[in-house]
Amino acid sequence: MLERDTDSPEVQHLSAAIHGRNPPKPPDGYVEELFDDYAERFESHLLEKLHYQVPQLIVSVVQHRFTKENPAQLCWDLGCGTGLLGPQLGAVSNRLVGVDLSEKMLQRASEKECYDELIHQELISFLTTQPLAEGLDLVVVADTLVYLGDLRPFFKAICMSMGSNTQLICTVERLKESTPEGFQLMPTGRYSHSLAWIEWLLPQYGLVLTRHGDVVLRQGGGTWVHGWLLIIEKTPRELE
Repeated sequence: MLERDTDSPEVQHLSAAIHGRNPPKPPDGYVEELFDDYAERFESHLLEKLHYQVPQLIVSVVQHRFTKENPAQLCWDLGCGTGLLGPQLGAVSNRLVGVDLSEKMLQRASEKECYDELIHQELISFLTTQPLAEGLDLVVVADTLVYLGDLRPFFKAICMSMGSNTQLICTVERLKESTPEGFQLMPTGRYSHSLAWIEWLLPQYGLVLTRHGDVVLRQGGGTWVHGWLLIIEKTPRELE
């Protein structure tokens, strides 16, 4: 297969993973193709086979700050997929916007009828083309940054949209052994990240890691996959 279809984004990406290379991001088209193919079985596979923990972890954090009585004015669910978090986020948000690269995943999300708007766009492209969002209180990026190696473009883009009240909640897979880049493409085709690297990186974009937790994300390859749950905000000096 690798010899016959070397132009395929999937073959290029998985070849890099297998051979231990560490590109800063997947080839264009890889993530969209992956999740368009995955959309029909996505939820059943994650929840029943992989015992996916991320939605519960994020909801438990969100509900510490936002409730039906005290909702977020605007929430962005970036990389929303089929909308696993949609019902819970919608219940504590006046306006909920979902963004995803896979059109087929968005079709499944629309069936839940909990999003005020669903946008078919690549994550960083969405952030860089958005005007400053009034009332953006909450941004959730659940199990999406594992498809970005170098997080600098993401943090550079997201910091422009965040205000004094914005809370960014995201997850990454834990990098067990440090690398010069701070991230590593794993044989799974997903990226793991160093917490120390992220902490070093954030102040360069006027951001700060206010809280974090060592969490179990899901099962994979017969073992539990560990990661970090991160809460990120603007640094005080950026708000002066």
